[in-house]
Amino acid sequence: MNRPHRRAAVGHAEAVDDQALRGSVAVAGGSHTWAQLRGPRFRRVFPDVYVPAETPESLHSRSVAAYRLVADRGGVLAGYSATSGSTATR
Repeated sequence: MNRPHRRAAVGHAEAVDDQALRGSVAVAGGSHTWAQLRGPRFRRVFPDVYVPAETPESLHSRSVAAYRLVADRGGVLAGYSATSGSTATR
């Protein structure tokens, strides 16, 4: 029996912008220091997740940050968050 799907599209790493970063990964990779991440050029959105300070607060930017928080545990974006970052809606 074919039932219509009611799930929203799911976004994966390929569909997510690189504006948000995990602080621990950036520091371990040598691209940033903790002092830089705590400074005026970055804003902490979630624990260990930072965005450039000039990044506007929006559903898209918070969705990307949320994805960065859970991506290493197999997390995905769904619902409005998934569609806010998809290339189909830009």
